[in-house]
This record gives sequence, C-alpha cells and structure tokens, in this order.
Amino acid sequence: MLKLIPIMTFSVIMSIIISRRDLYYNSYYNEESREKLYTFILIIVLGTFTGLRTFYNDTVTYTGIYEYLTPTLSELFSDFNISYADAIGFSVLNSILKTIGASSQDFVMFYGMLTMALYITFLHKYAESFSFSTYLFFVFAGFIFAQAAIKQSIAMALGCWAFHYASNKEWKKYIFITILASLFHPYAIIYFLIPFMTFQPWTGKSYVWIALFVVVAFSLHFMLGTILDITTLMGADYDESSFSGEGVNIFRVLVCLIPTFLSFLFRDSLYPTEDDSVYIIINLTMVNGLIMFVGLFGTANYFARLANFFAPFQLLAVPWIIRRSGSRNRTLLFICSIVCYFLFCYYENGILRPFDITYDQTTLWNYIGEHF
Repeated sequence: MLKLIPIMTFSVIMSIIISRRDLYYNSYYNEESREKLYTFILIIVLGTFTGLRTFYNDTVTYTGIYEYLTPTLSELFSDFNISYADAIGFSVLNSILKTIGASSQDFVMFYGMLTMALYITFLHKYAESFSFSTYLFFVFAGFIFAQAAIKQSIAMALGCWAFHYASNKEWKKYIFITILASLFHPYAIIYFLIPFMTFQPWTGKSYVWIALFVVVAFSLHFMLGTILDITTLMGADYDESSFSGEGVNIFRVLVCLIPTFLSFLFRDSLYPTEDDSVYIIINLTMVNGLIMFVGLFGTANYFARLANFFAPFQLLAVPWIIRRSGSRNRTLLFICSIVCYFLFCYYENGILRPFDITYDQTTLWNYIGEHF
C-alpha cells in the first residue's frame, strides 16, 4: 500500500485546506460558496494518478480492447450491433476517442479525469466533513475501485449526480442522468430506486426493505430463472453459474453494514431531520449493505459490483452520523472509524490483493513525451 500513501496524504491535506477556505468564504462573504481553485488542483492530481496507470486489475483488458478492437465512429455505425448490456454509451464515446486519434493511455487518462471530477465535486458539495469523506474515499475502496473498473466507475460517478437532481426534485434531469449512467454500465438502472428511498430511516418501510432482501437472499437459488430472464431481456448472456459460486467475503459485508448499524443505534438522536436528502443517503447505504448480504448466498462478482453503485453514499453517511452521535460518542467513533477503515483497506489492498504488486503506472514525463 506504499504507492497509495503519498496520494492519499496529499488528498486529505488538500481537502482540509479546501474545507477551511469554504469556511472562510462563508464567514466573510456570508453566502454559501465553495472553494474552486484547490478543488480543481485536487481533481487534476487524482485524475493524473488514475490516468497514468498501465497495470491494475482490468486495466490491461480495457486498454487492449480499446487499442485493437475499438472501431472508429464510421466503422461503428457501418456495422452497429451493440446491445444495451454491452454499454452503448461507453462504446460510442470510445469510438469518438479512437476517431480523434487518442492513444490507449489517453483513453485511461480521459476516464480518470472525468471520474475524479464527478466524484470530487459531488463529495465537495454534499460531504459534511469533506476531509473525512476524502479519507474514506481512499480507505473504503472508492478511489482504488476507480483504478480498475472504468465502465462501472464512470457510471457510479454519474449516478452520484443522479442523486443530486433527485434530491432537488429535478426529475427530468435525474431520469436523463440515470439513463446516461446505464449506457455506460447497465447495472446503473439501480439508481431508479432513489425516488423510493425518501422515507425516514427506521420507520416501517426500512423493515419492509430489510425483510424483502432477507427473503431474496434465502430464496436466491429458486429465483435464478427469473433473474436470468431479466438479464436476457437486457441483452446479457449469463447462465446459472454466473450467479452462483463463492459469495461475498463476510468481512466486507459487515463493513458495508456499519453505517446502517450506527444509523439504527443512534436513530433517536438522528431523526427526524429537516434535510430530506439525508434520508436518501442513509437508505441507500442500507441498500448497499443489504445487497452485499444477498451476495453471501450468490456470487461476489455480480452482487458486490451491484452493491458498489451505492458505496459512494457511505462516504457521506458515516461522517454525518458520527457528528450527530452525541458528544460522548463522537470522538471515540471518529478515531475508531479512522483506524478500522484503514485496517480494512490494508487487509484488502495490502494482504488479500497487494496493491503495490498489482499496480503500475507510467511517469508523467513519459506520458507527455508521447505527444511530442
């Protein structure tokens, strides 16, 4: 994990500076304003780090497909046979990049910059503690996941802004962004759940959702036929083996359920609140954990990826809950979160899948040199 420490340290320090500048603007100008210059620098640095990678997880597969199999726009539309499940939007955008002569490293850089811009501006807008949420972005696999799954990462980042429009009741924009996200990864249609997540947590509807997911988990084997019919309608070619096999690591399931547990534990002091968007955030973190729970009975590959679409909302929920947990609990919970999430990150990226061994990147100078 030594390759992650410098970029994580820089990002947390920058997020602290950004937060202080936000307070300065709000205090001296008496208006809700957001710092822009340092935020832009943070996006550029994170996007550059992400865009310079040459090897990690699916990166080589993505660059190989782009380099050797991605057609230009004219070639794409002369023999158009892409299904919805094949990520039409991703394919078309890649063909545009290929048409203008972007290299495979430009392809990685483009998506790295775009993904980081969407994530950081979202966190900056909605995080109650931007520095804490930025830290969680690294140790809870948000940043690391973006180094691997390009299609899903851009779809997730777009989904964060679908939430933004839904919470502001701008339904046309919400529907447009959700559909756009699904054109990059079909699983993003799960963001159509957002309008159903506006209820106050830990009222009757919460328990209905929990019961529903428990029933699905224990009935998963009997529901495979229905699931396969749905995926076939989407254009995907799956069989029963795709949804069965080794389930999600129970340790990861428990970590994903932490905000839900804390939300239940401190429910009397957390709710109700005047900010309805908080209800959506808390409920989406619950769905994230519940899908992971279903993954215990299915396959990690599909259920963990589906649950990940709501993972960014954990970065907002944890700081919000801790800040309102009471003066006696706040400091202890904050310290425990810092330590325990880091240990989880180290377990996943230092022991289970060593990041330093599996990650490699070119230098910025080499990348710039390729263009001259």
